[in-house]
Amino acid sequence: MHLLSQIEGKSNENLASALLTYILQRSPEARHESLKVIQAAWTRDALNMEHSFSARTEVGTLDQAEGPGRIDILLKLDNAVVGIEVKFGALFQTGQPAKYRPTLQTFADAEAAVTGPKCLVIALLVPRARKREAEQHLTAQNIQNAACVVEWEKLVDRLRAVRTVDPAALFLIEELYQFVQHAVGGRQELDALLPILRRDLADVDDNKHSDFVAWLFWPAFHNPALGDVRTRLSRSKGFYVGYYFLMGLEPHYGWYGFVPSRFIEGRTDRASEFVVALDKAFPMPQLDPSRVTQIKISKPGTGMENQQVWQVNLDESLGDPAEWRRLLEPLHRRIEELHAQREAAKLALPAILVRDPGGDPQQ
Repeated sequence: MHLLSQIEGKSNENLASALLTYILQRSPEARHESLKVIQAAWTRDALNMEHSFSARTEVGTLDQAEGPGRIDILLKLDNAVVGIEVKFGALFQTGQPAKYRPTLQTFADAEAAVTGPKCLVIALLVPRARKREAEQHLTAQNIQNAACVVEWEKLVDRLRAVRTVDPAALFLIEELYQFVQHAVGGRQELDALLPILRRDLADVDDNKHSDFVAWLFWPAFHNPALGDVRTRLSRSKGFYVGYYFLMGLEPHYGWYGFVPSRFIEGRTDRASEFVVALDKAFPMPQLDPSRVTQIKISKPGTGMENQQVWQVNLDESLGDPAEWRRLLEPLHRRIEELHAQREAAKLALPAILVRDPGGDPQQ
């Protein structure tokens, strides 16, 4: 399978997973270096791939209690089946990654009949800043002895040191390295960029605002329960720049991004503010009142005059992805509840026969 077919339509974690998988499929040197990084984190068994190696992305799973899921990357080795869960800024969803174990066991049992016993390994591939959080998450699920945490930074540094005669592999490794640096490192720049982000969008090049709503804020707002769908950047130069979210929960809708403070009733002392706007019917949960304040947009024609709008107090601490996850966790839980209710309602609907004008029954 060629590269473009694997990365088409993907972004953030999904794009990184597809690119890493393609590199592993193409380059033996990259496979060996990557396995060394995983082995350093997984100390319970020696992992071998002398005779067997395969890598796939987006492998479906099923757990009787937790329901369906998806392993980002599945590796099959001589003596192991490794499921890799990839994260940059996205939250751990309910049951992740423990609910992958039954499917991994199924794969291991099938392989064992041919090539011998396999150990099961779950690896969380996360930024260094999230390592402690990931370890605590595994402990909370009581799977710390069946899983390990791998740092993105260690992996791409090791890959970047690969010596190979394959120029395409070297190019792809460098692209992955730069992608990860942007996705992981860009979040640490918020303190330096705050003076720019607080200026009026009409007075500055709003590319910095665009970068931050795309790279910092999107992973924080995106909820995988609704699918990995990012709409086109919503912007009007000098007026606003942001993204719609809650796609898949219609008629609910949401938007987040920067707006000029002159649009805000009782405007603030900063020229632009980061806001979250939701339809009035959305059951907004309580967020940290020291971080979030409900405001009113007074500017006609923005589409926000009749919405519930919340201003987020940006400061240096929100350059840390963990702070965004903590702040928005009640919102994500509410989105998951609404999504689960909608899916349950679909399952409860009886089959209805409708006759078309020609008299033929249609399901």
